Amino acid sequence: MSRGPRPEGLRGWSWAALVLASWREARADGPPAAATDPVQLVVTSEPVDVVVTGTRTRERGARAPVRTDVVTREEARRRGATTVAEALASQPGVEVNAGAHGAIGGPSAIRMQGFDRERVLVLEDGEPVLGDTGGAVDLASIPIEDLERIELVTGPASALYGSSAIGGVVNVITGPPPEGASGRARLELRSRPSVHGALAGAFRRDDSWAGVDASAAHAASLLARTSPARTALSQTTRTMLGVRGGLPLGVGSLTMRARWIRDAALGFETQEVPGLDPFLVDLPDRADRFALRVAERLEPSDDHSVEIAASAQAWTSTSGKDRRQSPSDEERERAHTQRAFEVTSTLFREAPLTPTFGLRVEAERFHQDLAREIVTPQSRRTERTQEVEPTSIAGAAAFGQLRLAPTESLTLLAGARAEAYSRHAGAVAPRLAASWAPDDALVVRASAGRGYRTPSAKELGFTFDHSFYGYRVEGNQDLSPESSWGLQADVAVVPLPGLRLRGAGFANWVDALIDLRFARRDPSGVDVYEYTNVGNARTYGASVDAAWRIGPRFRSEVAYAWLGTRDDSTGRPLPGRPPHVVTVGGVATLPAEVELSTRFRVHSRAYLDDRTRTPGYAALDVRVARALAWGLGAYLGALNLLDATRDPARFGDQRPLEGQTFYAGLTAEWPFEEEP
Repeated sequence: MSRGPRPEGLRGWSWAALVLASWREARADGPPAAATDPVQLVVTSEPVDVVVTGTRTRERGARAPVRTDVVTREEARRRGATTVAEALASQPGVEVNAGAHGAIGGPSAIRMQGFDRERVLVLEDGEPVLGDTGGAVDLASIPIEDLERIELVTGPASALYGSSAIGGVVNVITGPPPEGASGRARLELRSRPSVHGALAGAFRRDDSWAGVDASAAHAASLLARTSPARTALSQTTRTMLGVRGGLPLGVGSLTMRARWIRDAALGFETQEVPGLDPFLVDLPDRADRFALRVAERLEPSDDHSVEIAASAQAWTSTSGKDRRQSPSDEERERAHTQRAFEVTSTLFREAPLTPTFGLRVEAERFHQDLAREIVTPQSRRTERTQEVEPTSIAGAAAFGQLRLAPTESLTLLAGARAEAYSRHAGAVAPRLAASWAPDDALVVRASAGRGYRTPSAKELGFTFDHSFYGYRVEGNQDLSPESSWGLQADVAVVPLPGLRLRGAGFANWVDALIDLRFARRDPSGVDVYEYTNVGNARTYGASVDAAWRIGPRFRSEVAYAWLGTRDDSTGRPLPGRPPHVVTVGGVATLPAEVELSTRFRVHSRAYLDDRTRTPGYAALDVRVARALAWGLGAYLGALNLLDATRDPARFGDQRPLEGQTFYAGLTAEWPFEEEP
């Protein structure tokens, strides 16, 4: 059967001609000055010379003793992202998939080295993000409007960042605006249907600057294709308003960031009741997050810096079940607050021996209340109960790190962190790391460290009463912190200008893993589940990737990641972790200065139980963009072009919640940019 003529721009000889022309240009002009820098070659990021998350100090990315992957704002846009979740959805080595957590409309949590939920620490400008859904920070609630870059560090990082950094750290970093007045805007429409709009403006004069960022998005609900009585994705509305600023202050500078985010969702489900018609149940949900951070950076000398930061966060959430044509409704209210103060000092920043020391104190409080309408033949009343009693946790930590560079090519790193808590035992986490980089064409790294996670306020005091459905969940005041040991190593080689090859491996052993287990059956026949330290687990894996740049007009990348897991208490794999993931990406500048970006990702099946596996799937994203006149730009693209879609009625289905999505948008930047 004839397929019809292929579009002119996609013929094989056209692509071959483009690659050949770019190769000739590269041979004639020579590689760019930084073309042999492994960080410069990463297709998933723009050139970034300095990273901070892996060591808490400014390090040249190519030679840092701890591997740090970077996704910049421009790369996030190429991926069609409006949130951090979408920016990382196709990032090699990690997984961001709301379907993996079984929640309507989210959360879009990240998984690193087989760990997810509370075991991956999410930061904004170095401060832990407050506000989670079922223990998972929802990356879809973090916009990219004020984003400078996202830094990812895999493996245990508790020696620097404390609890929850067992699988790794994600640091969403903002930055100051360019000199003078600047602004940007974006309007995007999607086929769901949905609309996203963003505005930002800033002014900077030398080291004094101020900026305002705002965004709003609305998306209609989607019904499950296989079960129209169920919601696959809720109707959602997201609003963000943020202000940032910086001022020179004597021998240093002062920065401030304040942000308010509101997420509202409306889904529905059906509830079967014996002897009655099925009830349609509306599921309204609203969450507000307020975050304030003030940081002062002092530089009393060229060799000494001190950063003092104070932060406050508040997260409130209200979710309900509104049964249509029935007064039997319920509503849950949650509130989580945290205040923190931290001081970090680094000495002899350019010397062979660089010590870093820090202190941190924090306090958090959480509670959850339930209000239910109780209807009997004689009366109707509102019953209010505390599902989680007001639970407060205070903690203090001291950490230190020594960076030793005896030669230009060798860097050694040793550090440790000790924490104490008001509600449970403290923890100590050491870490050792080393890198050897004789030149920019070869980097070898290795590290070993301890990670830990303290029990959350919900795990300590949670009481989730679903006796109507035959079960109840209870917290446990006797929980101990989880702890882990992790090893990892990687090597990056640049055998030819423009070509980078990299391989990595890791292994983690976790003790006292916290999970839900059946505890007892009460006299009324209700099954009671309790959070408990269930046993040990391990994760291990390897990855290889290659990045290829042919001149300034063509870049590509291919990556393969293998993951193995084991729950030592059962002898089975940890559920829901696909053992094989392949990622392929490319960026090409076509004639007429049209930029084409593509990303292709394949997930294998994953273990759920001895009889069930999750379905494997493939996802393809495509985006075309072009700069117009007067700082305007236009783009269009498709996410999940192959239409891999989760079936909510299928147990353990981890395919994307949203199916094939097309989008188009306009951007505006001032001062004018030459590139789209």
